[in-house]
Amino acid sequence: MTKKIILISGMVIFLCCAFFLPGQILLWQSGRELDVVGTVPKDSYQSEGSALAREASARLSKEEKLRLITGEWESEISEAGDFEMQLQGYEAVRMAREKVQQMYKEGKFPVDLSELYQNWYGWQATPYKAVDTTFHTYTAYYWEIVFERFDRKENYTIWMLEDGTVFEL
Repeated sequence: MTKKIILISGMVIFLCCAFFLPGQILLWQSGRELDVVGTVPKDSYQSEGSALAREASARLSKEEKLRLITGEWESEISEAGDFEMQLQGYEAVRMAREKVQQMYKEGKFPVDLSELYQNWYGWQATPYKAVDTTFHTYTAYYWEIVFERFDRKENYTIWMLEDGTVFEL
């Protein structure tokens, strides 16, 4: 008789725990995670290469792009592939030379980097991208262009957005 009472009591306790305990655990766990903000892992939200992300990135203003690049807006900076850029390296260099020549005429740059005989400068262009770390949706593409004089005594680094905006890091 006592075995039956113990067995029935145990079954009732087990069934009550099996029925009510999971809900209580979920309530406790969700209450613990309330008001906690975390970043979304890049692997679980791969929108960086999607058409939606490209469209959103194209709508960024110059100021927003510069905020991404300078880190004012949390971002990850990495080298971009040539296929991601709108311009080829030589096109970016040509545009940078034009901008720098204009800056030189205004007295804002120390030398003229044109391809004249007395100022031979070689160049190296490296594409970069800054991707926001929250959802990896917004991307700002830019170039690092290094001009080096033929005798390697002088070199100048130009940072430029793809629309030709020259900026400082």
